[in-house]
Formats: sequence, structure tokens, C-alpha cells
Amino acid sequence: LDKPITVGIPVFKWSDAVDHGEEFTAEKDGGEGAERLVNPIKFMINYAGQCIMNQHADPARITEILQDENKLETLVVIYTHLTPTAKIADYLLPDAMSIDQPDLIKNENSAETGYAIYAQPAIQPPGDAMRVYDMCTEILERVNPEFAQKFTEGKTQEQWVSSLYEQARDDMPEL
Repeated sequence: LDKPITVGIPVFKWSDAVDHGEEFTAEKDGGEGAERLVNPIKFMINYAGQCIMNQHADPARITEILQDENKLETLVVIYTHLTPTAKIADYLLPDAMSIDQPDLIKNENSAETGYAIYAQPAIQPPGDAMRVYDMCTEILERVNPEFAQKFTEGKTQEQWVSSLYEQARDDMPEL
């Protein structure tokens, strides 16, 4: 899909962009793609990461910013555990764990011989948990089915894993 947003901010500066976005500049704050932010950040999705809160400097300041609805209006957290960030999210979407979904797991760094393992789901995601691929697909279907088709190219997550493996074999027949 086309990416219409070309402005980027350093990951460690997100809190400044939320707290005082109108003052956030490329020169002072290290933003890219524009001289300054036109607006502060009002909506954030945090997927499978804790750098937002408990792995960030000054958690007390971060908590204050996240709880001030005049600053960040909506925080969506997609995660497998009830983390500190998840506890203060406006919306918490329970993610499937790695054992609940297909994937290729590579490990060329721990031995002399590189390898990949096809990990097939051990169980279906429990309760309301969902694979993030399915979440994104369902959201896109509700927003615009054409976007969903472009995103998935008509493939399930399992089909993407198989397809990517076959593409890798084209480059490395010994795989």
C-alpha cells in the first residue's frame, strides 16, 4: 500500500511529540520529512513493545502524558500480556502468542549452519486473542475491502508463510 505519511520522529522522542508537538522540529528534535510537526500526536498504536512506558526514561512523566486526554486522545495496545502500558490503554487488543500462529523462525547467528524452522500453531488463540495479521485484515475490511485485498493479496497468514519460504528457496535452493 502507498504510505502517504512521510514524516518520522525518533522512537525515543515520541513523548515530546505528544506532549508539545507544535514545538517539535527536525533541527531540535531529530524529526525527518518535515521542518516541524503540524500537530501533536493524538492517536497511537503500540504493538508488542514496551518502549512506550516501562522501557522509556522517566516512567512517571510518560504515565502523566498518556493519562492526559488533552494530549494523547487514544492509545491502542496490542500485546500478549497485561503490561504497564496495556493497563492504561484506551483499547487493549489481545494478541496471539507465537505458539498460536504459523511463522518461519530463523537462527543463523547461534551456530555455524543457518537454518529455518516452520512453526505451526500448537493451539488456536485462546479467548479473544487474535493474530495481528487477522486483526489488520479485519480492520481493513471494515474500513475499505479494497484495502484489505491489497494488504492480503488474497492470502491467509499461513499462505504468506509458505509463499515467502518458496521465494527464499528461489534465491537459496539449498534451503
